[in-house]
Amino acid sequence: MKNLSIISLATAVILLLFGCGRHELQLGDTPENVANIIKTLQECPSWFTAFGKNNNTELLDITNKYKTLMRYDNAAIRSALVKIESDPSYAVPPAIGVKEHALFRVLFDIPPGYRPIEESRAYVVASAFWGANTPAQDFKQGYEIDILWPYTIDKNGNLVFSEVKNNPIPYSGSLYSPTKEFDFMVKYYKRRTK
Repeated sequence: MKNLSIISLATAVILLLFGCGRHELQLGDTPENVANIIKTLQECPSWFTAFGKNNNTELLDITNKYKTLMRYDNAAIRSALVKIESDPSYAVPPAIGVKEHALFRVLFDIPPGYRPIEESRAYVVASAFWGANTPAQDFKQGYEIDILWPYTIDKNGNLVFSEVKNNPIPYSGSLYSPTKEFDFMVKYYKRRTK
């Protein structure tokens, strides 16, 4: 029995040292972490603008910036969203939700392609963003929505911005709530790990 304990301890040490089965530590809901999340979003360029310029390098940089926020837990991100939404300047276009919308596609492992009708309807109700007022090309039969848009998964399994032939149509629906969309994402999807 003592030998088994020594072997178990040795195995645990080896796994820790070499990263096998390593669990990434997520940063929690502290004022400093919330401030860092908000600052990162504020400093990150808008993917909407980069789309319009067809600037693939800038789009890749934006995705990589969003990936730095993967280290924060859901509570910290949600607190940052609540704080962002409470800022009176938030509701001034073009600030409304463009960055948050794309960030959620990086944070959550959303399957590519059009989602089943019930999931799509729940998304429209939860987010009101690119939902009931979504351009016709973002809908398929029966209100199925590609929730991963403006991202897609390339042939190598990497998350990349979708190809857009024209400038994306600006949002014109009711006031978007990133917190509501985030809550939907937490309910339906797991966090992305890479």
